[in-house]
Amino acid sequence: MTEHLNLPELTSFAARYHLASQIRSGIGQSQDETLVIERITSTANNLSLNRSCGLSGNFMALRSDVEQQCATHGAHISEELAASLKSLCEVLDKHLCQECGFADQPCLHHEKTFEKVSTGGKCIEPLKQLFLDLTDWVDSLWQQLPQAASRPEIVFATTTGRTFGDSRPIIQKFAVSGYALSLGEPGKYSTKVGLEIREKAFGWEQYNLLPYVLLHEILCHAFQSLDNPPLRENADEDDAWSEGWMDSLAHSLALEWLKDHPGTPLKTPAEKEFARSQTTQLHNARYVGLSAAEITSAVPGPAYGRKVFDDVRACYPALYERLPISQHPLVKFSLRLNAITMCKRERVPPLLAMKFLAKHDPSRLRRAIGDFIATPLTQVALDRLRSVLK
Repeated sequence: MTEHLNLPELTSFAARYHLASQIRSGIGQSQDETLVIERITSTANNLSLNRSCGLSGNFMALRSDVEQQCATHGAHISEELAASLKSLCEVLDKHLCQECGFADQPCLHHEKTFEKVSTGGKCIEPLKQLFLDLTDWVDSLWQQLPQAASRPEIVFATTTGRTFGDSRPIIQKFAVSGYALSLGEPGKYSTKVGLEIREKAFGWEQYNLLPYVLLHEILCHAFQSLDNPPLRENADEDDAWSEGWMDSLAHSLALEWLKDHPGTPLKTPAEKEFARSQTTQLHNARYVGLSAAEITSAVPGPAYGRKVFDDVRACYPALYERLPISQHPLVKFSLRLNAITMCKRERVPPLLAMKFLAKHDPSRLRRAIGDFIATPLTQVALDRLRSVLK
């Protein structure tokens, strides 16, 4: 199944996305500035109610409100916010239906929008570009490996509401989530990476979380089982490898992206630090309550996988911490091992062994990881790794 938000939800979400990309809400704003932002956000929330004029007309209504707010409160807002509001108007102008590949057939309220938003989608073009930039980055790391397969096919979609009735604190608190679904058949597998958005809840905080949310789905799942298995299963939520070890790697890479990558949309040190803090909060929230639950499980879960990743990373000399995580041996090791199809239980013994070696024989573990990375033939590399981690 492939889908994007239908027009009523897409209109409001696209407006809020562009607003968040330009207005850094909550960072040093005065009461007047906060009020201006709240009023513009309220307008964005209600755009979909104007069903008669389509997305472009709604965007122009938002622009009109921004201009009115500037005229009314211009003397009480900073030059920085005024410049951001001007940039927002310019951004809205660039992402109208008439700029899209489907300008002659704009999205309608009653139809599915997947094809038009996937091939055109000018309204959320920056979000789609972020997804592509993150995929390109992971692929560039993947292509450095011996016997790297071609880039997997990944389909991007935006949806709303599917899991937001869930009572888990992570869903209730962060209002944005991701998912990955395996599609196709042997020789034709692809992965749908979806971004789930709670309606009228996307803002500056959620904007900051997107690199981590998307990296998790791309890195942990879309680049998983690339050896063309007879059945490519979706990872279980309690998988110690996919949802623990690999998620920890995704979190570390997201922090690097937010701080140093040229593709990051963040500008100032304060913005970058805020985004990194929000990302770590989301990462930690994934593991709340898991450790206690794992005690009663016969198979270690995500919290265990996360702990093993941290232990193995810590067994490297301090000079490795001076490197960006994208250059750390654990990236190459993880990408290559993740691409080999294994069931959840098959991935547990290597994790148990790595945890033991990280504590008792770290040099042996580092050599095994280096050998696995360097050995050209994947099956030979895997056999050698298993001989050490048995």
